[in-house]
Amino acid sequence: MKLVKLLLQNDSIRALALKFYEPDCLEDELLQCAETITLVLYKDKEQSSFLGTFRYNLFSTNLAKAKKETPLECLPPTSPALLQHCKRVYYQIQVWLQHRLDPCLWGWTRQGNILIPIMSEADPAPKELTRGFLWMPRALQIEAM
Repeated sequence: MKLVKLLLQNDSIRALALKFYEPDCLEDELLQCAETITLVLYKDKEQSSFLGTFRYNLFSTNLAKAKKETPLECLPPTSPALLQHCKRVYYQIQVWLQHRLDPCLWGWTRQGNILIPIMSEADPAPKELTRGFLWMPRALQIEAM
């Protein structure tokens, strides 16, 4: 509902959203539009130009204020996760507009006859951080080494 209200009230955000209707839009353009919209949705008062910086600052600020952990679901998505989401949204809009695209190039992977969304192509954490965790499943510990 917040996004719909924003789209109705803000011409520049609406123009960014219309990029998703262009038949030959590039991934970088989609991500740039989505990052700008996300920063506005999360009310970035510092006018960050990079989602990762805003995400870090928001986490740090919440951590400094709170006496307990900050729920990660309160943070905006990472850029790699947002990119995959953008690709799936773009793919869906293009399907509605009768444009044929390969879903496997637009945020989906195929397992048999089923399309599975790609959540992110980035590692969940840097390998040097995951190397020593005892709670990690054995397969991830081996992969991190």
